[in-house]
Amino acid sequence: MEEKSSGNNRSLPELAKSWLWCDPVRSTCRRFLYILLFLLLLAALLVAAVRIWFPGADQYKAQLESYLSGLTEQNVTIGHLETRFHGLTPSFTASNVVLREHGQAQPSLLLGAVDADIDVLALLRGKPRVKRLVVESPSLIVQRLQDGRFVVGGIGVGVRRKGGDLKRTLARLLDQKRVELHNAHIIWRDLKNPDASALVLPDVDITFIRDGKVHTLSLNADAGALTPHIKILATITGDVLAGPQAWDGDINVQIEALNLSAIPPVIAEAIPVKMDGLLGFKAESRWEKGGIVSGSADIEGTGVGIGLNDDHNSIRLADFSNRLQWGGRVAENDWELVSRGFDLPLQQPQIHLGGDLRLLRQQGKLRLSLGQLEIKSISPFLDALYNGREKTPALNKLIAIKPQGRFRNIELLLPQGLQSPDLFTLSASVDGFHSHPYEKIPGVKGISGSLSLSKLSGWFSLNSKQALLDYPHLFSQPIKLDQASAESRWRKDGDNWLVSVQNVRVKNEDIEADGSVDVALPGDYSISPRLKLDVSYRNGRGEHAARYFPDRIMSPKLVKWLKQSIKAGKVTQGSVKLEGPVRAFPFYHDEGTFIVHADIANVTLDYFPGWPPVKNSDISLRFSGPAMTITGSGGTFAEQTIRYANVFIADLKAKDNHLRIQGELTGPSAAVADFLTSGPLRGKNAKPLHGWSASGEGDTTLDLDLPLSKPSALKLTGYYLPRDVTLRIPGGIEITHLNNRIEFTENLVQCNNLTGKMLGGDVSIDISTPKPQRFAEVLVEATGSADPEHLQSFLGETISSALSGKAAWDGAVRITRQGVKMEINSDLKGLASSAPAPLNKPAKARWPLALKSSFASNENDRTTFSIKSRLYGNMVFSGKAGNYGLESAKIAVGSSRGGWPGKGVVEVTVDAKKLDADAWLDFFAADRGKPAGKPGGKKTGGKKAGFAKKLNRISGKTGQLHVWSREFGALDFAFERKAGSSVWSGSTSGDAIDGKVRFAWSPRSKMVDATLKHLYWPKPGRADRVKEKKEKKEKWNAGNLPDIKLVVLETRYEQMKLGKMNLVMKPGRSHWEIHRLDLTRPDMTLKVTDRAVVGGPAAETASAGKSSATHLNMKLKSTDVAATLAALGYPDQIVARSADVDGAIYWQGGLEDFSWAILNADMRVE
Repeated sequence: MEEKSSGNNRSLPELAKSWLWCDPVRSTCRRFLYILLFLLLLAALLVAAVRIWFPGADQYKAQLESYLSGLTEQNVTIGHLETRFHGLTPSFTASNVVLREHGQAQPSLLLGAVDADIDVLALLRGKPRVKRLVVESPSLIVQRLQDGRFVVGGIGVGVRRKGGDLKRTLARLLDQKRVELHNAHIIWRDLKNPDASALVLPDVDITFIRDGKVHTLSLNADAGALTPHIKILATITGDVLAGPQAWDGDINVQIEALNLSAIPPVIAEAIPVKMDGLLGFKAESRWEKGGIVSGSADIEGTGVGIGLNDDHNSIRLADFSNRLQWGGRVAENDWELVSRGFDLPLQQPQIHLGGDLRLLRQQGKLRLSLGQLEIKSISPFLDALYNGREKTPALNKLIAIKPQGRFRNIELLLPQGLQSPDLFTLSASVDGFHSHPYEKIPGVKGISGSLSLSKLSGWFSLNSKQALLDYPHLFSQPIKLDQASAESRWRKDGDNWLVSVQNVRVKNEDIEADGSVDVALPGDYSISPRLKLDVSYRNGRGEHAARYFPDRIMSPKLVKWLKQSIKAGKVTQGSVKLEGPVRAFPFYHDEGTFIVHADIANVTLDYFPGWPPVKNSDISLRFSGPAMTITGSGGTFAEQTIRYANVFIADLKAKDNHLRIQGELTGPSAAVADFLTSGPLRGKNAKPLHGWSASGEGDTTLDLDLPLSKPSALKLTGYYLPRDVTLRIPGGIEITHLNNRIEFTENLVQCNNLTGKMLGGDVSIDISTPKPQRFAEVLVEATGSADPEHLQSFLGETISSALSGKAAWDGAVRITRQGVKMEINSDLKGLASSAPAPLNKPAKARWPLALKSSFASNENDRTTFSIKSRLYGNMVFSGKAGNYGLESAKIAVGSSRGGWPGKGVVEVTVDAKKLDADAWLDFFAADRGKPAGKPGGKKTGGKKAGFAKKLNRISGKTGQLHVWSREFGALDFAFERKAGSSVWSGSTSGDAIDGKVRFAWSPRSKMVDATLKHLYWPKPGRADRVKEKKEKKEKWNAGNLPDIKLVVLETRYEQMKLGKMNLVMKPGRSHWEIHRLDLTRPDMTLKVTDRAVVGGPAAETASAGKSSATHLNMKLKSTDVAATLAALGYPDQIVARSADVDGAIYWQGGLEDFSWAILNADMRVE
């Protein structure tokens, strides 16, 4: 062990000075020296023989062979021996010198020719020396025996020699002036390793020259399968054997394509790894005082593999080429090795070194510098290095995280050199470091900084941009870090490692954070590391808060809830505190502390689908162990102001998480009504209750327990306290001034003696749940009184305005999942009606009214009402809040019930013995299409149009029609109009009128366009004449006159039979104008020419007694004057066969003033 330690303490130059430092090299050199020594000995013996027998030594060849055989213990034969002189220098030549072991036919040494010049003076001094020794075509067998001994040329050398013997042998060799071996053939056999093939060196040339103290060695060899060419040239000045300080020189070595797998086992056994492939190098070096002062080497490798274990897994190098340079100061034993652009790429596994490689020894310190190292090469390299062997837990983790990136400016410092390699310091800059997450080790990406480490401590300074933290043990998605910086230090304390990370600062688009981390890593892997984390953060985006929740340690349903819940907000401040054993995280059993806290301003919390979100609230979020708590204030929930709110989950890891919400709210009742009628409490399949609304203020207190896995199993308790609230239900009914507390749970709603006003009178309401259960039926019972002002939403303003007084009623409302049903009953006593017959009613009369409504959806809210034998109605309401009102209706007046109307149809049908159409036209003309609401047009229920404006069908039958102040007899009629139009179209069939009619009768448009089979215009009755006279001035005013277009096949005006009539009349500014009037009878034609003025200014006539007059220009042609006058009501007045009349007629007043008595004429009669 001491000898080995002594070798390790040598520096690289010291090892190079003693080139026999490696056993394989030493053994190989020794064997070549034995060969040279043997040749020298043989030459010396020959020289001695020459001295004895010279010059006739060839005569004693047999004695010489016997002498040499005894000396070598081999059979020696000399084929030919010749001696001669070159001047004073004796020389000899021997050929076919053969050595064989006794009993062996195969020679162990064969010398083709030996030619030597003997140094006579050295020989006389007793030191055999040659001036020149040349050996041609020697053939030599070198063997390692099974017992480990070596045999060179059949001569046993042994395994080891004492250093002194080797030194003498070297001294003898170096003392010769010139030794040459040409075309040597050397065979190496390893009998100790019988599986090893023989190594043949077919062609070896060696030249050794000594010139005083200058020694020159030249070797050129073809090593067969080992290498095609080896070349060594060394020039040494001084005494090599006297010590390293005694010689200088140059040594150059060139080896081409050294086959590493062919290295003989005797050498390979001393190499700790197995190698294959081809390695070539060319080195030049300058030595002073036994040490390298400068040098360079070009090294090339092809397919080089280095075996790592017994299975021969290897590190495979790609083809490479590097140049090394070295130098040093001999006096201080310092040196430097440099490789420019050094690269040693591994092919399997791949590894890349780059940049300059520098190895420096200075004042006993050893410093290694490297430009860069691809970090991704480390894991596969270590994995291959330890393949088949047990790896440490730390190494397994390093391989598993698959690090990537680059180490740059790498520097390894050994303060005491190789004597104490454990006392190292390694520093480097890290660029773009990546690693995969593994177990509880987070993965990272884009990490950069500076690193320094030693055996017992280290530090890392982080300074990264666009980094990524991937910690799937806690977070399902990686966390982006736009900026990240930290200072971390670690040290070994006994068997433990202590890691401290300070000044942590991170920032991304969502948040800014800073803090510190402390980790204790026990040497005993069975003990969990301990972690202490203290982080504060700010300026966070609440809608992205779920990115930073530890969702991997939370139940999936809770994670989904968190991601859906927090929609907006700003994290003003927050913190994360964690302390305890890592393997027990998240400390569900109080093994440590884990607290996450965040204050979020203006947050939007959409905590559950279908429920109103919490908006603009300030909340405090806290994770503590397995629990989560949210406390908040301010903001709104269903448009209610939040006084306070608590949200709590007791166990985040539980499969059946319960969300507990407690709070107090205050705000408008409109939002409460909307929540109760269309919100989640109605149930998944329940139909929304459209048309319900409220106004006013109220307070709500609630306590909700919501299982996230089964929301239908929620538990709810609370109450609502209205403050003078107004509730509107479909149909425009209002309940005002509501007060008293309404209690509710998930199964029931109850309240006693809820007071208010409804339909214009006081109302008392009781709310109960007959069968408490989830989505149970709620019963609302009420009694009160109604006045006409508040019934117009049902009846329209026109009808309700005809009512007066007040009537008592009672009713009930049933609220179910399918909708709402309402029933109201009243005898209407106390309520009077001034509507035309048959709806005129005195206040004392009892008319039993039954009203039923069902409100299930915005397309199916229906109301029916009836007053037996007088009025029946079916009405459909639709629309949303703010635009809820009448969609369609069918009102039946009389004894017949009407059916349900089609969509958009608003129809009045009449079945009456006598119908006063004048009264009904005047009645409906008072409705100008005002929206349903209070008189005067004040809106109380949305924007839907009034009943009269939406009326689009009129039909009926009557035995006596009274219209235009005349009795027209029996009539069936049906008219309709399109939406938005004031024009009615239809037909009539009756005694006086029969045909198709289009008409409009509104303040903006009045017209009559009819094509009739007959029109019989009767005289007014006495009462009608009086009434007509009173209203004549207003009715016949030009502003009330219609456009008239009539085509009548048979026309009668009072007693006159006018025949076929074609009439076009239009109102002027203050009169009527007849644009066309044609009358045709079999006996007569009458035509009004020009434009006739009806009821024009009196100035157009000669009369001054009337304010208006009618003036007509006409042509009349009669073929039977008597028949014509009889048809006009004047029979037997004139006897004439025919007549043509052409001229003008006029009278005072308008059409309503016409009589024969006031008729004036100016005409020509032929």
